[in-house]
This record gives sequence, structure tokens and C-alpha cells, in this order.
Amino acid sequence: MLSHTDASPEEYQKFFTHLIEHRFRRLLSIYGHKDKQQSFQTIEAPLPLEHELNHLLQSGHPELFFKNVLYHLGRTLKKIPTGIVPTLLTLFKNHPTMWSTIYAQHPELTLALSRNHGTWNYILRAFDHKLTLAIGSPGYYDALKVRMEVLPLPTFSYIKDIYPKVSAPQQARLLDILHKDLSPDVGQFIETQLSHSRKPVRLAALNACVLRKVKSVYDPLKNELLKYIKAPQNDDSLIRLPPLLSWKDLEGLGHKTTKTDILIALVDPDDYLNKQSKSFQSEHQPALIEAATLHRSQKTLSHLAQGTPSLLHDSAFVKALDGSTALDILKIFIDDPHSSFDQQFINLLKKIHPFLNESDSDLVWQRFVKQWAEMPFTVEELALEVLALRIHPNRIRPIWQHSLLQDTAPPLQKIRDILKNRLELMKKCYA
Repeated sequence: MLSHTDASPEEYQKFFTHLIEHRFRRLLSIYGHKDKQQSFQTIEAPLPLEHELNHLLQSGHPELFFKNVLYHLGRTLKKIPTGIVPTLLTLFKNHPTMWSTIYAQHPELTLALSRNHGTWNYILRAFDHKLTLAIGSPGYYDALKVRMEVLPLPTFSYIKDIYPKVSAPQQARLLDILHKDLSPDVGQFIETQLSHSRKPVRLAALNACVLRKVKSVYDPLKNELLKYIKAPQNDDSLIRLPPLLSWKDLEGLGHKTTKTDILIALVDPDDYLNKQSKSFQSEHQPALIEAATLHRSQKTLSHLAQGTPSLLHDSAFVKALDGSTALDILKIFIDDPHSSFDQQFINLLKKIHPFLNESDSDLVWQRFVKQWAEMPFTVEELALEVLALRIHPNRIRPIWQHSLLQDTAPPLQKIRDILKNRLELMKKCYA
């Protein structure tokens, strides 16, 4: 949760509340006390909510819509209606990041449905920790990722136990799962794999150490790069590595060939952004982009996007943005009279959670209205459901009643229908 860059303050608070509550429940059970009353009660959302939920989930981008719905349910201490659970289990089968969210709504029901329905068995494999996973079974690595988040210590012990018994490519995948856990024990285990005899394992361990900024690996790379930037002759033959690292492995990880670009592609640009000259940035931009994407370096990502807006068409680049950075970039585009409402706008809107504020909602909507009036063909093929989702709740009714949305054009009616269902959902949530 702490490494989830898209999490909102409300999600963090909810997470910590549940974490503290869970901790004290465990203490009570250890000392033999019965837990008779919950401190934080939640109630099930009323059944009429199913219609709005189904409509929103079928509007496209179900993951984005479901997160928006959960935001409102969480604020009103309600849960999704049980009747929608089967739809969610089918809809999010291939979205492991959503499994914990679905499971947390109705744990017992979700497990029961999973036991009795083969297609939904992924929930059982991820959350029934008495169930031993068969190595390489369908959905094995996705289930392990979720287990690593939910119950890290037993899952780490399990991985350490099976680690010597699996092939090198499997070991590499296990390291990719482990490195998301920031505990010291996990870090020490990953470091022991830097000298592994097989390259896939070494690269996975090296990647984990670079992302975790392990001093023995990351500091030499950063220091050598800084020395190179300051060197008057800029001679990369002077770059030296500690015995622990090899240029061959670094080249495989950084996807670059020259020593300079390898280092640039692996070192977090936010660690030295103020030391870069414009000529340096221009000359090494591909490597800078790779590094900023790898480390999710928000200052650099924002800087690069403003200088080269076409990068916002790159899905990997956009994925690395957090919601705050995406909103900052979007505001710059809104203020630019020469920019247009296009796929870049949509890509940025996807990253903003849960919705725009009121003034930004109006600015984005005005930009859309102006472009539809002048050149409707440039926007009618875009994912306009994302626009309808990001409108601030207080601006839904005025925009829903806007004269433009009284037009019968299908893209406009799609926006209108989504706004209507969002409005109805919130009425029921906050009633």
C-alpha cells in the first residue's frame, strides 16, 4: 500500500484504520478475549444500487469506475451489494490489483463463491492461506503477488523454501514478486542473488536493488554518473564499477549500449535533476525517459511531458505518472490555447483519482464543448467515458443539464448516461 503511487489520502487512512483494527483483534484472540463488537461498522449498500453499478461497470474502463464507486461507498461506510459480487469476480479475473479490494468487501461470500466456481478459483488461491500453491499452476504468480501483499512473512518463508527447487526463469519471477516488499530480510535475500550463476536471476536481483536503491548497488552507479556529468572531458572510459557489478548485466537491465546511457537509464533522475544541462538532457533523452519511467521520478516525468507532449501517448510513460503529476500536466495543457482535447487529455484523466476539483472540471468540460462545436470528429472516437467519470460530483448536475448533452449524438448520450448514473449512485450512497 505504501508503494502504491496512485493511492489517495482517504485510501491511506482507510488502510491504516483497518491495519490497526486487525492488529488489536489479533491481540485479543491471542489472549483469549472474545471480540463482541466492531469499532468501525459498515453496512451493505441498498440493493437498488445494483442498476447504477452495473451500468457504470459496463461503460468501459471498469477498474476506474469501480475505484470511483468504492470511494463513495467508503466515505459512507457502506459496502457493495452482494448481488454484484459474481459480476465483479468475472470482470476482474485478469486484474490482480483489484482482487484484495473485491475480497475485502465480502470475504466469506467471495471465498464461498470461489470454492464452488472454477472460473473464480483465483480468489481461493490468493486468499485461502491454508491452500498450498502448486508451482507453475494457472494463475500461480498472480496469486503469490496478492499473498505477498496480504500476508508477507509466511509468503516470504514459502518462497525461500521453494526457491532452490525451481528453474532460473522461475527464480527471477519470484524475485520480481519479492522486491515489492521493503522489509530488510527480503532485501538481504535479494542481495545474495546478485552473484547468481544464471543471468535471468542476476538481472532480476539487480533490478530489485536498483529500484530499492540498495546502497551497495545504487550508490556506485549514482556517484559514477555524477562524476561523469561534472568531468570536463566527459570521457566514459573513466567510469568504474565495483566488483559486484558487471557492464554486461547492466546493459541487459538498462537496454542501452554506451556506459553513460546505461548509468543514466538506471539512476533516478530526480536524484540529480538540478545538475543536468539542457544539452545533456537533449542528448540523453531516451535514457532519461527510461530512468524516469523505471523509478517513477515525478519531477522528471513532469519536466519531460511538458517538453515533449507526445510522450503522453506512451502507455508505460503514463503509467509511471501519479495522480498529482498528471493533474499538474493537465492544467498546463488546459492553459495552453494551442492544445486540443485529444488522447493525451484522456490518458491524463485516467491517472487522476477519484475526480477533478470543481474548477478543473469546468475548464476541462469547456475545452471539450469548444472542440465538439468546432471539430466533433476529433473527439467522438475518444474514450469519453473517462471524461464523464472525472467530473466533480458537484458539477455533475449542471453538466448533465448542459445544452450540448441534449443532442442525440451517441458519444454525447454516453456521457449523459454515465453522469446520470453517477448522480443516482451518490444520491443513494449519501441519503
